Formats: sequence, structure tokens, C-alpha cells
Amino acid sequence: MKKAMLTIERYQRKHLPSFDDKSSAEASAELRFDIDGLVRKQCFTEFKSWKMVPVDLKNSMVQELLVWDIDETDEKQWKYVDVLFKMQFWQWKFKVHRAAKRARADDAATDVLADDQEEE
Repeated sequence: MKKAMLTIERYQRKHLPSFDDKSSAEASAELRFDIDGLVRKQCFTEFKSWKMVPVDLKNSMVQELLVWDIDETDEKQWKYVDVLFKMQFWQWKFKVHRAAKRARADDAATDVLADDQEEE
């Protein structure tokens, strides 16, 4: 019985949260989570900024947000969704660069230790 309820809930269309609605914090978190997954799955590190991501790729990611009720004719909704994508892209890009920097630092520390052991 619970499975049927979860299935129905899963495919129910969701409305975009607005900035004014404080009760939509959970919906906003869900939307950001969905967008974060799309950005990590489909964007490349070669894109220097969100502006460099091709429009076709941006549109395809928005189309994958099927459960969210996004009105394609509403300019405010498109801008809101675009800002959310941009924020998630920045966060993802920062995490990728930080992980790469840490990996380089770890490699350098390993090399120094190896050189010290060779000298002894």
C-alpha cells in the first residue's frame, strides 16, 4: 500500500517555489537537488562559466525537470530556473577545482616524502 502512494507522489507535478513563500523551503531544496544532479551529470569542466554552457544543453537540462511545473512562456520562471542552474554550476565547479587542488597538494607531499626516503 505504501508503494502505491509513493509511486503516485513521485509522478505528481510540482510547482516552482517562489522567493516570497517561506513554506516552500522543502520544495526549493528538492529543486536544487534535482538541478545539482543534472549539472554534475551533463556539464563539463571545460566550461569556464555558466554563460559558456551551450543553450541547447541548458534547454535539455530544463526539459529533464519533468516533474516540475515550469511554464515556458513565463520569463520570470525561466530567469529563476536559470539563476538556480548558475548557482549550482558555480558550486559544482568550485568543488571540482578544490578537489583537484587537494589532489595536487597530496601528490606533491607524497613526492617530497619519497625524495626524503631516497636520500636516507
